[in-house]
Amino acid sequence: MTAPGQNDRSGRHAELLYDNDCGFCTRSVQWLRDHNALGHTHTVAWQSLDPRRLPVARQRLEREIILVSDGDIHGGATALAHAVSSGSLPWRLTGRALRLPVIRTLAAYVYRNVAANRHRMPGATAACEIPTRVAPSPKSGT
Repeated sequence: MTAPGQNDRSGRHAELLYDNDCGFCTRSVQWLRDHNALGHTHTVAWQSLDPRRLPVARQRLEREIILVSDGDIHGGATALAHAVSSGSLPWRLTGRALRLPVIRTLAAYVYRNVAANRHRMPGATAACEIPTRVAPSPKSGT
């Protein structure tokens, strides 16, 4: 992991925000770091940030990883594709492939399904379950 404020290979400052309360997310980010997939992309648990300075709504951070790179914000599979593009050569190629139209669509589908079921994945904890939105109940007439 690089120090805060360092730049990726393109000279841009990049931070990958992840859910530190989720064991699956934390292990996944650690695996990417251990395999030199993130290059100089700095990883940050979004819970460690000042809530007033979050780049996106908390609900989005609870559902997907977010990459913030010099003002650009990407989420989910797109964030992952951009983040690994700063890694070692095989990861850079993977990042490019993940941005190709057909593969991008497939990657987004897979990402959404993994994220929705992350509480069932290896290393998951109860905190990994994404809260489902409850429809507001109709007001009872009295």
